[in-house]
Amino acid sequence: MRRLDLSQAVQIYQVRISPESLIGELVTQNLTPDASTHISRVLDSMADAVQREDMSAYIILNFEFHDLLARFTTNEALYGTYSCSSN
Repeated sequence: MRRLDLSQAVQIYQVRISPESLIGELVTQNLTPDASTHISRVLDSMADAVQREDMSAYIILNFEFHDLLARFTTNEALYGTYSCSSN
């Protein structure tokens, strides 16, 4: 995992605001029961990481959660763009 200074982090999040909004809209329209179950499991694991105060696990799970949301939009172009901006 790379380290960012505050300015870099702000710039990355400015770029990601619009795609994140679109991801939220599309995933709610296209979410299957299996995808919902998968997301719920990750959220449960995130809650467990918080209880254990395991910030490293939480960060990894948070990235996984957002990646799943983007993947479950079923929009390959959006997922590809999102994936590139996340790395």
